[in-house]
Amino acid sequence: MKNYGLIGKTLGHSFSKKHFEDNYSFNSQGMPTYQLFELPNLIGVRDWATKNHISGFNVTIPFKSEIIPFLDELDPLAEKIGAVNCVKLVENQNQLYLKGYNTDYLAFEQSLSTFLNILPNRVLILGTGGSSKMVQTFFLGKKILFDVVSRDLDKGKIYSSLNQTIEKYQLIVNTTPLGMFPNVHQKPDIPYHELTEFHHLYDLIYNPVETQFLKMGKNQKCHIKNGQEMLSLQADFSWQIWKL
Repeated sequence: MKNYGLIGKTLGHSFSKKHFEDNYSFNSQGMPTYQLFELPNLIGVRDWATKNHISGFNVTIPFKSEIIPFLDELDPLAEKIGAVNCVKLVENQNQLYLKGYNTDYLAFEQSLSTFLNILPNRVLILGTGGSSKMVQTFFLGKKILFDVVSRDLDKGKIYSSLNQTIEKYQLIVNTTPLGMFPNVHQKPDIPYHELTEFHHLYDLIYNPVETQFLKMGKNQKCHIKNGQEMLSLQADFSWQIWKL
């Protein structure tokens, strides 16, 4: 039996197991299983995969970039982004071979197309982690201007610099874990009072359905969307890779 799963540090928020079990008959008799694996770090990840008979796994916060040195090969898109959320494992001459992919990119592209009639002129990206790298790569490819906000001045703009400037961004994408279950009262520190009905807010978080980031935007009459559709799409793309 082939086993699959999701790795991350804390996974209490994740709907991935339910999605796979609901859509691909996981855990039915004779079918593969999909489990959540909370790992403190990636040391020994190859031994972990061997021990648990893993054929493929998804990767979430904070391992999307950290996983790369542990892989044998990167798909060209994953290499370009510098982040991986899907790994396929195969045996090659009695050795386990790990190849990394990024299915978030296509999932984000498709999900965004159902949210926006036209792509924006300028985007604000909140966060600098693996998901942020994917979003940045997407907008770079579309030749759309964007700014990145971080709590670290060395990684981009800092949140306090957004006062009186947020009006120029038609789309704001939250790639941070702020507001994710169970820390549902957290939110990125942007000037919400400056938001208007001309802003679109996209949150990669899907649990809860409406984060504080989205609620605050909704109160300002912004257009909002969460990451539920993106989650489903990236899982579907991952399953296609694992089946090959």
